[in-house]
Amino acid sequence: MIATVVLAAGRSERFGSPKLLAEWWGRPLVERALEVAPPGPRIAVIGTHTAKLLPVFQAHGFQCIRNPKPQRGQSSSLRLALDVMPAEVDAVLVLLGDAPAVPPFVVERVLVAYRRLNRAVTASYDGRTAPPVVIPRSDWDRIDAEGDSPGAHLEPAPVDMSDLQEGGEDVDVPEDLFRLAARRAGVELVEPADQAALDARLDDPAPFAVRLRRRKAAGAERLAVTPAALEKLALEHFRGSEVIARVGDEYVGLLG
Repeated sequence: MIATVVLAAGRSERFGSPKLLAEWWGRPLVERALEVAPPGPRIAVIGTHTAKLLPVFQAHGFQCIRNPKPQRGQSSSLRLALDVMPAEVDAVLVLLGDAPAVPPFVVERVLVAYRRLNRAVTASYDGRTAPPVVIPRSDWDRIDAEGDSPGAHLEPAPVDMSDLQEGGEDVDVPEDLFRLAARRAGVELVEPADQAALDARLDDPAPFAVRLRRRKAAGAERLAVTPAALEKLALEHFRGSEVIARVGDEYVGLLG
């Protein structure tokens, strides 16, 4: 039996706000990892901020464990999950809560590779490894109690994902989230300097994504347009609009 562990207790120091509470296509960022989890036992290691999303985790069948010391790194979260894993579990699939671009077939590939090789495996993108990773029970004692590289000593077999356009990216700063959202939509991400620039871009019929603020802020350079106002502008140009990423007062709108 293979269980899924989602690591969702990070402190989001570089992000500037609770990262996993950011919106990704209208839902919390972390929910993407919950959606791609395969059947089986499910455990999420959460922190103070992600505890607010407890109903979301529970809706996807996840048992939640709080990491009281997330500053000890991802390894501490994984160690907590392994220590409460049911005896019948033979291996764990580890996913990150801040990697929304991982598609389900990446998870399936690493699971197939694990069953074929019967050893630790991880996704590999042009030579750069990234979760998901599968770790057999025989290797659990080698997981450190702290640090940001769980299983660094395991040398998992790489599972080639270089044929894919996405899947290996995680989100460290808001710009990463906005860029990934536009890439998923398959459109250009634009950042207009003023209303005239936005109006000019709306005259172009090609779909695009636009990064804006919901309200004006002192010292902020980003153009301020509320989502409701953007929807009205889109309708005036016979287009649809949708908010596909949001962090605080900044968001990305998709214009069809």
